Amino acid sequence: MERRAVTQARAHTAEITLGELGLLHPPPPSLVLAHGLTISAEAPDAWPYPEDPAELVVGSIWAFLNERWHTIPADLRARLTTAPLLLCGAAFVSPQRAFRSCPASCQPLSSVPTPAEFVLESLGVVAEPTLQHYTRLLRELPAECSGRRFSPPERRALLAALKLAANAPGFAPDGRLAVLTADGCAVAADKVAVDDAPWLLRRLRSGVVHVASCALEPALRAKLRLRPLSEVIRVVLAPGSEPTIENTCDDFGAAELTARIRSMDFAAAASRLLAAHAGLRS
Repeated sequence: MERRAVTQARAHTAEITLGELGLLHPPPPSLVLAHGLTISAEAPDAWPYPEDPAELVVGSIWAFLNERWHTIPADLRARLTTAPLLLCGAAFVSPQRAFRSCPASCQPLSSVPTPAEFVLESLGVVAEPTLQHYTRLLRELPAECSGRRFSPPERRALLAALKLAANAPGFAPDGRLAVLTADGCAVAADKVAVDDAPWLLRRLRSGVVHVASCALEPALRAKLRLRPLSEVIRVVLAPGSEPTIENTCDDFGAAELTARIRSMDFAAAASRLLAAHAGLRS
């Protein structure tokens, strides 16, 4: 009885101390969401909190939201539908990229989420991705992953998403869709070219043009309507660099040499040379 009373007294003292300090316990969901958005700005690969793994932190946030979901205001729930609070490969993504069942080849870019089932329903999470979901994913990737090289699993996932989208009924080519480049990045299709002229590519500065990965099959390139490099790059001479013909003979200028070849003396000498050569053969 005495130990219980001491425990209760300590708990009561802790509550009073929190109140006096102006601390809210538990914190309101709006502050939890704001905190989640702040930490999700850090890429999982560069997570700055080694003692608290990203999986544990994100899981704790969703556990908190799950317990209080029915008390969360509607406007806050609407913000959660687009909040990048789901850990997916090397990035944080929104519930719009989460599905109850997702093709294994796409999971590095689309995830099977961890929130409770009733939370998923409220967030509008569907069973499987459709063409609309693949299109949204492929449009978001160029800006979301600008300048970042994909890992091998992410590259395979991007190729799989492109194939699934291109083979779906109703697919239409779109220059905003992400395409895997030769250096492993995701770049909008209208900025990517197929390398049909490697000799031309060698003459270009690095970064001038994005070349499609050789992992894209010809049929997929055709559906995406990727342009060949020979059509994208136009070779023109810089002003003032027009080619000129310089004298190529040390003893005579080009005009003088031409006049000598056309002269009667040259013709007579050549005739005698040919006649002598014919006599030797006979």
